[in-house]
Amino acid sequence: MRKVLATVVPVLALVAGVTFAPAASATSNAGTPDTAFNAAVGNALNGGAVYAVAETPGGNIVVGGDLLGSLREFDSAGTEVTSFATNVGNSLDGNVFTVAVTTDEHIIVGGDFTGFLKEFDSTGNEVTSFTTNVGSTLGNRVYSVAVTTDGHIIVGGWFNGYLKEFDSTGTEVTSFTSNVASTVGGNVYAVSPTQDGNIIVGGDLRGSPLKEFDSTGTEVTSFTTNIGSTLDGSVGTVALTADGTIICGGDFTGFLKEFDSTGTEVTSFTTNIGNSLDGTVNSVAVTADGNIAVGGSFTGRLKEFDSTGTEIAIFTTNVGSALDGAISEIAVTAAGDIVVGGWFATPAPALAQFLGGSASASTGPTIPTAPLQAFAIRETDTCGPNAPESVNFPGLVNVQSTGWSKSWQQWPNNGAGSFVCTRQPYYTTAETWAVE
Repeated sequence: MRKVLATVVPVLALVAGVTFAPAASATSNAGTPDTAFNAAVGNALNGGAVYAVAETPGGNIVVGGDLLGSLREFDSAGTEVTSFATNVGNSLDGNVFTVAVTTDEHIIVGGDFTGFLKEFDSTGNEVTSFTTNVGSTLGNRVYSVAVTTDGHIIVGGWFNGYLKEFDSTGTEVTSFTSNVASTVGGNVYAVSPTQDGNIIVGGDLRGSPLKEFDSTGTEVTSFTTNIGSTLDGSVGTVALTADGTIICGGDFTGFLKEFDSTGTEVTSFTTNIGNSLDGTVNSVAVTADGNIAVGGSFTGRLKEFDSTGTEIAIFTTNVGSALDGAISEIAVTAAGDIVVGGWFATPAPALAQFLGGSASASTGPTIPTAPLQAFAIRETDTCGPNAPESVNFPGLVNVQSTGWSKSWQQWPNNGAGSFVCTRQPYYTTAETWAVE
């Protein structure tokens, strides 16, 4: 990964008069259709609808829906992996409504096909032992699938009990089913495991469209109590932020809301959303920098909000009228781009990518996906996390240092320089800075 010195504190004579600040001319390409990806996808899906999108650990895009073969794969450039479709063959005889990918790149799919839940390996071959173990456990449609940290599979849908758990072999965890029993009471459209092993469930549920269950399938009743009457319609999609708050979308008033981990509504978020959305939200995804991408049947079909619920206007402007139909599902890639599937014909039929985007500037160094943190020191000083004058960029998320290193850096354009301590976070927001 290319390393760019993005900002330093001018603590030495060598760097006197040199300051680094956000570029005044910065603009954003976030929300712009990815023309190369979309052209590569082309008409590969033959006009079918995409209901499910997921990225594999290797960076490929798996899509499911009302498609030829029901399940297809594309590489990160948008080119179809035809061998995958060949291997899937006629394993699926119905629609795929949901896709989840395991850490070993196996693909769990749910839908209205025979058996309703299946597993495929990374090449598209069905794991028949999984199908055998699932057997006739599910009697109807699966709408949502999620993989827990221990490799178990949580499924929700329109079947007896509405919510079930299977281990990695496809064997039902009957104790979970027993505990859930009649607590759910309606169709489940969204399931999302929390960091502490609980499960957030959304749908047409009895008593509340949003509920929480612990790892045994026991309802967290305090959560339901706190939700109360804040939601007056179905919850169709759920996503969790890094700090454990819950973002949900659906056909309720406002269409998008946030709740803390106890189920209490974050009313400031609701206030900031205001009237930004005028139709159902079908999918929600949280970006690496904590923004919230939403897709659905509202005007524009794709929008982004910051963590406070404020719409990112430049994103909406860049999306413009690119989408001529509703979005069913969103996935944010490791590179930060947004892949959407649905019922649209443009910018590519049923599957398209939009740039996640970061600021760009006409002058100054551009910070890469994982920018450096840096501070200037004297030749005899050593680096360390507690060194004076350390600099953190605004908006850094999940910073995990790969270790400080000392090197000589020459400032762009003026020839001055200094010894500098730098460290490369694993991932952060991307911003552009310029030399004044």
